[in-house]
Amino acid sequence: MKGSKIVSLFIDTSTNRFEMSLLIDTKARVISHENTRTVTEKSNLLMNRLLMSENLKIEDVDCLYTLLGPGSNTGIRVGITICKIIHTLNPKVKIFGVNTLKLMNYEGVSFLSDRSGNFFIYDEKKGKSEKINKNKIGEVISKYDKIFYEDLDETCKQVILDNNLSEKAKGVNVVQEMINRKDLFDDYSSTPEKFLPIYEAKI
Repeated sequence: MKGSKIVSLFIDTSTNRFEMSLLIDTKARVISHENTRTVTEKSNLLMNRLLMSENLKIEDVDCLYTLLGPGSNTGIRVGITICKIIHTLNPKVKIFGVNTLKLMNYEGVSFLSDRSGNFFIYDEKKGKSEKINKNKIGEVISKYDKIFYEDLDETCKQVILDNNLSEKAKGVNVVQEMINRKDLFDDYSSTPEKFLPIYEAKI
């Protein structure tokens, strides 16, 4: 039963993890699925399984958090669509979004590869993400003292190894960062029309 506790659902459908986390006040529970290519088909099943594990229903959720990209375009759209549908059915549910790379960054550069092999970086000083040619990614991130990447991103790991950057690099668990850094998310509850993937918001 929910009672008076605040229930938050964190959705990561756009990185190399396919995970959701349920935060009930300060208690967190994570559920994951190995096949990221079934994100569209399995997202609702995963969400319902997570809620049922705590005897909750979707009506019990107070806040929804998801990633706005960069990352898998399909995965990004899935996460945002889930939040929008639930918010439309129940406007009392708050919806939050954040730039994935901004979330991963701690005063340095964060980078990731999407499921098509493209690279994106986020420079905290510039405050924006940009696409980098795969032939230049090693040269670009080598200029920074701190490098952050998703811990399951094997493509990024290989870039780090190829360029001898292991001492400067740190892998992060994106879902855990979502929980730990909720303050970085923007609230789109009153402006759902602006709740868009980064690549669409720039058009």
